[in-house]
Amino acid sequence: ETTCLDGVCLAQLCVPGEQVCGEGVLLTCGADGLTWDRAPCAAGQVCLEGACAAPPMGGGIDCAPGEVLCGANGRVVCSEDGARYVETPCPAGQACFQSACVECVRDRDCPDDGACVDGACGAPPLVVITAALPAAQVGARYAAPLQAEHGAPPYAWAVEGDLPAGIALDGDTLAGVAEVAGEHPLTLVVTDADGAMAQADVTLRVVGEGLQITTARLPDGEEGEPYEVALGALGGEGRFGWFLVDGDLPPGLQLRGDGVITGVPAGVGPFEFTVRVVDSSTPPLFAERAFTIQIEIAPLRIVADQLLELFVTRIVTLPLITVIRDIPVPYRAELQAAGGLRPYTWREVELPPGLRGFIPQSGLPDGLELGEDGVIQGAVVDPDQIIELAIPFTQIVLTGFFFFAEVSDSQDPPATQQAVFVLPTLPIGN
Repeated sequence: ETTCLDGVCLAQLCVPGEQVCGEGVLLTCGADGLTWDRAPCAAGQVCLEGACAAPPMGGGIDCAPGEVLCGANGRVVCSEDGARYVETPCPAGQACFQSACVECVRDRDCPDDGACVDGACGAPPLVVITAALPAAQVGARYAAPLQAEHGAPPYAWAVEGDLPAGIALDGDTLAGVAEVAGEHPLTLVVTDADGAMAQADVTLRVVGEGLQITTARLPDGEEGEPYEVALGALGGEGRFGWFLVDGDLPPGLQLRGDGVITGVPAGVGPFEFTVRVVDSSTPPLFAERAFTIQIEIAPLRIVADQLLELFVTRIVTLPLITVIRDIPVPYRAELQAAGGLRPYTWREVELPPGLRGFIPQSGLPDGLELGEDGVIQGAVVDPDQIIELAIPFTQIVLTGFFFFAEVSDSQDPPATQQAVFVLPTLPIGN
């Protein structure tokens, strides 16, 4: 069997709908026969022979001695005689993933910019922090130090690519006097004392003599997101002054006299304009350059004061709700989004299969309603729907009501984002 993907026929890797167990989770072959959908089993269950079921702890089964599965609370290991499974909880702050207790799956699960290596959080990796090089000018002395962080100092630097004539690497600095104008793509390579390596691609631009604008192009921006970039110039005398001489900046942006374009763009599309820089000589020298700023619709995203990013979803904690049995206490909260194209539309949606084993009970409690405008309001008088949930890879335990919601914007087709929301509560009374 084959599947057509982007005009190419590919052999299917599995039978659509086929279910097997893999790494302690239930794997279901996708409709294209090329991918597997992962679904953790519900609390208290493990994946056995292509289905989620409670692990038979009492014997009378036939399992491979030493076989390890992932249960709700930790590792489930087949006994030496192959007759039973024994569950061993993972240490605090860890969860079972791919048959092992781990404290992380991705780097962002680790604190202090740590790196996740083989399920354990370690020191952050070596990285080049020189993201761009200042421009050089023909006939002028040039020096640009290279910087890295993390890893094990001291660092050794190398440069791949053709440096401008007259510029050379001297230890951790590019230095010299450039002889010819042009652009030079380079790769900066750093090696630390332990042999770890990191690299970054940059461009060294050399401009001609006299007053020159060194900024070659401007970065794109996103509507509604802060934007700031400084224009650069070389040559001339004294301080520079900057002016807009033709065209229009995006609405919401302004060009300051010191050459900084700043603000929050309020329009979408390409915006073309020309700037002029003048120096302090008499009469002043000047240079002009045309630029284009492309402002895009920002990606739709759910925002909140308390938002936890996990490798399977994001969890938003809403303001505390008070629940007293049979006594209604009014509650109101508003879900928030940013980016995309307003207005937004909110709705509660069913918890996806991959999260049902993680959150055993979900849905807005009786008495609360979610409007299309994202406003939750009402009152809850029954605390029996409250659950307690331990967040994997963290020390966080949340108590309250959990529900899954989706926001869509007004684009055609609309962009959508989803998240788990928790209404934290401490029930009062019985």
